[in-house]
Formats: sequence, structure tokens, C-alpha cells
Amino acid sequence: PQPSPSFLTHLPTCDCPLCASPVLSVVCLRWALVTAGLRLAMGHEAQGLDLLQVVLKGCPAAGGRLTQALQASLNHTAPPSPVPGLFDEILAQAYTQLALEGLSQPSNKSLGKVLESGLKFVVARIPHLEPWRASLLLVQALAKLTSLSCCTAQLFESSWGWQPPSIKNSAGSEPSKPRNQKQSGQSRRGRQQVGSATLPLAHTSLKGLEGGGPPCTPKPPGRVRQAGPGVPFTVFEE
Repeated sequence: PQPSPSFLTHLPTCDCPLCASPVLSVVCLRWALVTAGLRLAMGHEAQGLDLLQVVLKGCPAAGGRLTQALQASLNHTAPPSPVPGLFDEILAQAYTQLALEGLSQPSNKSLGKVLESGLKFVVARIPHLEPWRASLLLVQALAKLTSLSCCTAQLFESSWGWQPPSIKNSAGSEPSKPRNQKQSGQSRRGRQQVGSATLPLAHTSLKGLEGGGPPCTPKPPGRVRQAGPGVPFTVFEE
């Protein structure tokens, strides 16, 4: 097993130099968040989830220590406004990563609590945590779709404007022939019509040759030249 840093076992009320420093606390919590993602990607689910729980518990504790330090330095009794971006982004990432891990396990019943806590946290700190709110809402929508017993196409079928036409073959209608069969049928009928038109002509030509009748192919009428004026004819005698 890989060695784990000792600060992972520190209590939330620990006032050691490492936990008392806001900068070192941010570095340690960021390390735990990144390492949790690596452990989950490598298949070490238990180690990754434990590190995410450390981040979820460590961020509020570090924020509380920072609030006490600010009150002591400024001599204010009222709690100051939270500093955005110091621990909030780390905690929002931890909620999102934990929700994504729960989405991959449909039997995990703690996903609803994680989404509820994460959305409640990021909504109170909008707008600088708006991207993480969108990620959590996406996980929530995917979780609802996963819990349904129908596919996505069936779920949104009534909301789509275009519906694919239903193809039904009637009992009396003949099946449509392919295009190449239609073209071959048309060409066959055309050849039959041409053949039937040439048969009477050939029969007539044979009758004309046997009976001395007119030829099968009549002579086309030519252009008739009009006769011009008469030219006198002269005979010369030697």
C-alpha cells in the first residue's frame, strides 16, 4: 500500500502549524482531491472515496479556522463574509466528483444526498460556482433518466415536432418493383411494339413480289420541274 500523508488523520479542531496555515491547508486539500481522482481512475474505489470524504470534511474545518483567524486579527465579533475561491471551489469539485462516481453505480443510494448537499452549497455561492452547479444539475438529470425504464427516444417522443412516417403495406397493393426491373419491362414492351409494326410491312412486300404488284417500298414523289418556254430547233445541212 502507498503511504498516506499524516495530515489526513488530523482532526478538524487541530491547531498544528500545517492546519493553522490557510495556504498549506489549501495545498493539502487540493492534493487530496487530485489523488482521489487518480485512485478512482485506476480502480481503487475505496481509497478514492475516502480521500473525497477527507476533502468534504476538511474544507469546512479549514474555512472555520480561517474565520476565527480573521476575527482575532480584526477584533470583530461579527463573522466576516466568506472568502470566495479559497475553499469553495475545492469543495464544489469534490461534490461533483463524488456525484459522478455515484452515477456510475445505479445501486448507490447516497447519490441523492450528495446532489442535494452539493446543489445547496453551490447555489449559496453563485456566481463564481456556476459551472459546478451546471455539472451537478447534469448529473441529476442523468440520474433521473437512468432510473426510468424507457430509452431516451421513447421519453422525448411526444415532445418532438417531427414524427417519422409509419410504413404499412396494404393488402390489395402490389409490392413495388425495383427501378431496374421497371426499366427492363418498359424496354421489352417497346421492342414488342416495334416488332409488331414491322410485320405488316414485310408481309405486304412479299405479296407484291409474288403477284407482280407494286414494290414494297414506293418511290417517293420527286420534285416536278416546270417546263420552260420552247427553244427553236434548227437543222444545218452540209
